[in-house]
Amino acid sequence: MMLSPAIAGNREYDSIDNSGLVKISVDGGNQWMYMCGDAWSGWNHKAADTVCRQLGHAGGGDAMLAWRTGWRPSMMLGHLDCKSTDKSLSACSVFPVPGKVDEVKFNVPPLVSLAVCKKIAAVKCRHAPSSLAIRVASTPAGSGVNVTDRDTKSVAFVARLEVRIGNAEYRAVCADDGFDNSSATVACRALGYNFGGSAYYSAPLTSRPGDIKADAAGSYLGSLTSVSCAGTEADFKACAAYRAPDDGNLVPCKAAAWVACNTGKKVAATSASR
Repeated sequence: MMLSPAIAGNREYDSIDNSGLVKISVDGGNQWMYMCGDAWSGWNHKAADTVCRQLGHAGGGDAMLAWRTGWRPSMMLGHLDCKSTDKSLSACSVFPVPGKVDEVKFNVPPLVSLAVCKKIAAVKCRHAPSSLAIRVASTPAGSGVNVTDRDTKSVAFVARLEVRIGNAEYRAVCADDGFDNSSATVACRALGYNFGGSAYYSAPLTSRPGDIKADAAGSYLGSLTSVSCAGTEADFKACAAYRAPDDGNLVPCKAAAWVACNTGKKVAATSASR
């Protein structure tokens, strides 16, 4: 797989900043074809992340499109289904799409592919930052405290996450578009908790007569969003994510990312006095 230069009109020009049209080969590089980017083809942020990871960009990428006006390349036709943790297109599944293509087809000639596909898959791969630091946010109340699972008596450390990218200020991590238990496990590992973790909104935890309320919907500007981790990474730097390069590119979080890190400890059961 490789990135071809993007197109302008009927001419191609040099790709810039790790972006371009996605070009694949299924025969060891003898023949190359483009991928359809129409909505039915499955070209989305998960597929874009996978393409960029395969090309060596751990930060993933953003799915883009190019129009096919006056340009007729050979295509792969089928619905691409990639998981957020796939590191190569070879790990993705490809299915036929009833009403579009009855079977998955490779190197489809232009006059055939043009009838069902109008756009070509393109991507812009993200640069990984020189450094990424993570910390526990000091606000709101409830961030940075130990809580106890009411059923198992396991102790977890609950926190809202903040990161600093390069020399920028610490900003929120957004839970939008992909932050899940695998991402939480990586965050907990980076914070020094090696027993796993979960996204806090799914954790039934309490340490008082009422659950700690994770202010997930609070007003936060995030420098890290669309986080996608396999769960085995050493820190967030190795996960696919949008990273704001500066304060002018911060993202309003729809929900802030909270984690419940397993401390490996349990509260001893006590017997009731008679």
